[in-house]
Amino acid sequence: MAGDEWVEQFWLEWPKDESLDHRALAVQLAVRGYDMDRNVDPTDVLIDTYRSSGATACQRVSIRKRVVDQRTPSTVLRIPMRELVPPGSSAPCRRVRELGTDDLKQRLREGPVRFAFANVGLPLGWVDPSRCFDVWKVEVRHHLVEPDEPIRLDDLPGGYGYLASEWAGSSPDDAVVLFEVHH
Repeated sequence: MAGDEWVEQFWLEWPKDESLDHRALAVQLAVRGYDMDRNVDPTDVLIDTYRSSGATACQRVSIRKRVVDQRTPSTVLRIPMRELVPPGSSAPCRRVRELGTDDLKQRLREGPVRFAFANVGLPLGWVDPSRCFDVWKVEVRHHLVEPDEPIRLDDLPGGYGYLASEWAGSSPDDAVVLFEVHH
């Protein structure tokens, strides 16, 4: 049947002693432009464990073609991004400031915020504000690079990191924290 083939695959490194639960998988898919609550059924995702070394297991995640075809089409062409338009808005946001760990913790204490992930060659990954705390705990805090610090990918888990910035639009609802992926 058309759309049933497995077309997109990516690798995840995950601690052997932790399970890749639904919440953690949702975070990893959101970073890649998918939304488990809206367009990804669990039967459309296949996870295979291929190899492990030390405390890390390497898992391959495959996604069905019909899900890939529904993904948000705006592909990130370069970072740093110069313009950011939130879904449902026609006006672009402007970059306000770079964010470090303490800034992000403070921003999260103020309440939920919309996260976006920019990874060159992939669609912009939008995370619903209701998931921002999970995304922070499961993914971002382990990979965040402080502003004005050199990016040392070898010092980060999985060899990738995020530079965070705060963006503001014409209304408070347009506020976004953007994570630009470096790998």
